[in-house]
Amino acid sequence: MNGKWSTGIVGVITVVALVVGFFIAKILIFAPAPPKAVAQTMKAVINRSSSDNSCQQYAGPDFGHVVKYAYPVLNKGDNIVWHGQVDGAGPNVKVEVDFDPAFSPFGSSHSFKEDQLSPAVGGSVPSRDYPFSAVSVDGTPCARFSDPGVHVN
Repeated sequence: MNGKWSTGIVGVITVVALVVGFFIAKILIFAPAPPKAVAQTMKAVINRSSSDNSCQQYAGPDFGHVVKYAYPVLNKGDNIVWHGQVDGAGPNVKVEVDFDPAFSPFGSSHSFKEDQLSPAVGGSVPSRDYPFSAVSVDGTPCARFSDPGVHVN
């Protein structure tokens, strides 16, 4: 009687192991691949206050949905475009954004004007904050700007 029980238990364990192995293989082999990151274009608005020439940056996926964002986050392959505003009012005005040429996240490009799309952030660019070296809106330099620039992941 012990031999029959032993054979029966081994058979049940074998069937359970096969079923569990099938489900694990199905998950590992047939699981969909994670989606590849798609390069994005960040939209940014730099708003200058005419009262004291202080500036703030707002950014988002499009110009209709921007939020205060001192360092918009860019991933490798992403790019960004800036608009300028004075006192938060439209229409868009001239803006010029400059990065230190030695520390631009956009390779040899370091100066951008309104509606000028930046080059994509290169794959070898280190992840960190990249502050602006200078910003002007409607021809007037920003006198004060807290944490301006972009962040690369």
